[in-house]
Amino acid sequence: MAAVEELGYRPNQLARSLLRGRSQLIGVGLGNMENPFFPLALETLSKQLSTWSQNTGFYKRSQSASRHID
Repeated sequence: MAAVEELGYRPNQLARSLLRGRSQLIGVGLGNMENPFFPLALETLSKQLSTWSQNTGFYKRSQSASRHID
């Protein structure tokens, strides 16, 4: 453990998730960020998930991605 502290080692979360087969990552896709509700909701969601040791990833969908294909 002395070497860990001396070298400032920090576990790599990506490597750990590959080993365990789970990432602790919640992804959220958004279509319209102009709505003032969404930034507040996303901030609240992110804070709550972090208390449960979950990470969040947000992405904005393009208009073409939101179309349904029949």
